[in-house]
Amino acid sequence: MLGFIGAVIIAYFIILGSYGFSFQAPPKITQGLSTELNSFANYTAPSNFDSIYEKIRPILIPDYFFKGLVQVGVHAAGGHSSYLLGQTSGTGWWYYFPVTILFKTPIPIFIFLVLSIVYFKKVKNKDIFDEYLLIIPPIIFLAFAMYSKADLGIRHILPIFPFIFVFISKTINLIDFKKWRVATIGFIILLIWYFVSTLTSFPNSIAYFNEFAGGPNGGYKILTDSNLDWGQDVFRIKSYIKENNLENIYLVYNWNGNQYLMKHDLVYPNLPSDRRVSNANVIISASALVGDSGYDWLKVYPKTQITPGVFLVEVN
Repeated sequence: MLGFIGAVIIAYFIILGSYGFSFQAPPKITQGLSTELNSFANYTAPSNFDSIYEKIRPILIPDYFFKGLVQVGVHAAGGHSSYLLGQTSGTGWWYYFPVTILFKTPIPIFIFLVLSIVYFKKVKNKDIFDEYLLIIPPIIFLAFAMYSKADLGIRHILPIFPFIFVFISKTINLIDFKKWRVATIGFIILLIWYFVSTLTSFPNSIAYFNEFAGGPNGGYKILTDSNLDWGQDVFRIKSYIKENNLENIYLVYNWNGNQYLMKHDLVYPNLPSDRRVSNANVIISASALVGDSGYDWLKVYPKTQITPGVFLVEVN
C-alpha cells in the first residue's frame, strides 16, 4: 500500500512538473469556465456543480490539468457525432471501444492474451497483487470509456495497452528456446506476424487495421475519424493530383483548415454537401463520404482509394 501511495505522489509531481510547477487554481465559474465547458458539447451540469466546484477549486492544481479533465468529462457526457459499422450517432454505442480494440489491435496480441489467461498459473508473478495492478486498471478504464458518449477513436483508450503488453510479455516463460518444439515455432511465428502486420501498414500508422478488417484499406467500412485519418494525408493528396494531372477538382478535406491547405498549394473549392456537380473530380475524406455528412449522393459514382482515409470520386 505504501508503494501505491508513493507511486501516486510521484505521478502527481510529474504532472505538476509537466505544467511548469504552476500552482494556479482553475478559473471561477463567473470568470468564464462555464462558457469554455459548454463549447465542447451540449451538456447541462448538475445543479450542485457550481457549489461543489467552488469548494474544491483551490486544490485543483495545476489548473490546466484539472480543467482539461473536466472538459473531457463534459465532452464524454455530452456526446459527439461518430461512425461505427455503417451507423452514425451523436451519443455513441457502449460497444464502440470493444469493437475498436477488435479491429485496431494486431491479432497476435489477442493470441498472447489468451495464452496469458489459459496459462496464468504458470506465468504469473509470485506476488498476486502485482498481477491485479496489471489486470484491474485497464478493465476499470475501459469500463468508463464504454460509458462515454464521445466515441472518437482508439486514442481515447491507449492507456490500457501498456498494461496489456506487460501482462502478456510473461508468455515468453512458456517457451524453451533450447528445444525447437511446436510451441517455440508457434511463438516465433506470432512475433513475425506482429512485425509484418505493422510493417506492411507503413506509412499508414494512424490508419492501421488488422486482418479482421482487411487491413488499412478496409478500415473505413468499420471506423472513421481519428481511427483512420487526422489530416496526415495532405502530402499524398497533393502528389496524387500532380501524378494524375487531375482537373476540375473539388476538395472535401477539413482536418487541417483552409490556411494549411493553402500553404501546401491545395487551393481547390470545397464541395458543400447540398451542392451537386457534374464532370468533376471530388477528393473527399472517407469520414465525410461514409459518415452522416450529406455526401451520400457521391456513392453511386466510381471511386478510387487514394489512401486508407481519402477517396477520389469521379462524378460524370
